[in-house]
Amino acid sequence: MASSAPSPGYSITLRVAVNAAAGSTTDLASAIAATGAAVTALDIVGSSHDQIVVDVTYNTIDDQHAERIAEALNARPGTQVRKVSD
Repeated sequence: MASSAPSPGYSITLRVAVNAAAGSTTDLASAIAATGAAVTALDIVGSSHDQIVVDVTYNTIDDQHAERIAEALNARPGTQVRKVSD
């Protein structure tokens, strides 16, 4: 039986580029949390005047949940998933 709670067994790290703006990393973490995932780390790995690159790690329910999150983030304006690691 599949669990409905996020699990460290399904921990994912995404490298995501977002527009550089006040609150952009907060918005990113909130968008992930809104899907039911548990954000466990958020690291800024690069920034410029127009873009911030973030490694965000979170626990998901299963592989399909992780895929849905990456797809949802890519659909957000000003957001680009660059890499997925598990």
